[in-house]
Amino acid sequence: MTPKIALENHKILYSPGETLELELKILDPAIMGRQVDIEIHRQIKVRVPGGHSKIIMQFRKFFDIQQSTHTIRIPPHNMALYTYRGKAIELTVYVHAVVDDSIFFDTTLSIPIAIDFKKKWFQNDASDLIKPQDRLAFFDNLFAIPTANRLRIVAMLALALLLVGTSGFVAFHDRYAMEPNDIIIYDFHYASDFKIAVVANLVFFILLAIVMHILIRKQLRGYLKLSTTRQTKKIIRGRRYRLNDFIHAKTTGPVKNLRVRIVAANIEKGQYCRGNSTRRTTTFRTPVRAVVIYDKPLPDISGPMALDDYLNEPFDFDEMFDLLYPHFTFSKMYGLELTWRIQFLHDQYINREIKCSHQLFQFDSFLIPPEG
Repeated sequence: MTPKIALENHKILYSPGETLELELKILDPAIMGRQVDIEIHRQIKVRVPGGHSKIIMQFRKFFDIQQSTHTIRIPPHNMALYTYRGKAIELTVYVHAVVDDSIFFDTTLSIPIAIDFKKKWFQNDASDLIKPQDRLAFFDNLFAIPTANRLRIVAMLALALLLVGTSGFVAFHDRYAMEPNDIIIYDFHYASDFKIAVVANLVFFILLAIVMHILIRKQLRGYLKLSTTRQTKKIIRGRRYRLNDFIHAKTTGPVKNLRVRIVAANIEKGQYCRGNSTRRTTTFRTPVRAVVIYDKPLPDISGPMALDDYLNEPFDFDEMFDLLYPHFTFSKMYGLELTWRIQFLHDQYINREIKCSHQLFQFDSFLIPPEG
């Protein structure tokens, strides 16, 4: 079939934030006067077997065909368009044209648009930078937190021991006691019922251990109190900032060997199906690019005090703008996330961190400035 329209790019490669310019050429005079629909579609493709794809429309424009060639200019309109090819996902941009020239089958045409940040490729252990492992010395951490937190931990451990002891006693008692003296309704005199009771106790112990782990870790964080400031100004390339522009930190007692750093990373997110006969959907979040923006040891702290005076050294985000991509997600499950965190790291205590908002970053600052 002879094509009725053609789309041509004015440029092979665009920069993010640049106005797109295309030419719509009419090859069939019969469609003169018809309405054409110009759309920009953005697609995320998961590059693993069984990977899902998502498409969203970010721009739409209608006009009537009046001449053989139409120049179409599409301003950025804060769409934050860019293309990306990573380890597990690919972001692509298409211009899609639809001519209303038929009742059932309209004339359609799509062409890809390359919009590249020209970011330098690099590789590091992004997962470890974003979520460093705790090197916990339990008793050192325990005695570094306020007395109230220590008492809560002791109370929780005592309660856990009481629950474990009670559960074990009931199971042992009902296994050997005469039937009228059973404490609970299970008849543990039968082997099958006794196996059920053992499994139930194991599940209970595992759940109890998980809950205790979460609650105790929360109390062990008590050596340092963190809160965010109400930062509303955009973070831009070339401007200097201080840590106390973003957070307030206060120790609750003496702390030595504490280090503070800022880490930012891109995280690829998506879903794919696994299995043949039984298909199940798997969700992944993979850190792929990470950069340390700021890293400095703090002086030894002799007692409870605010740390604002130690968090006033100026720094910039230029390296992050050079190496990372701006945040773009189709949903909570799909996209390229930009995350940045202020971390307080210690060799013996639970690490502390605050996640900050990616919305503070100005999109244009991610453009690589021309050399010279």
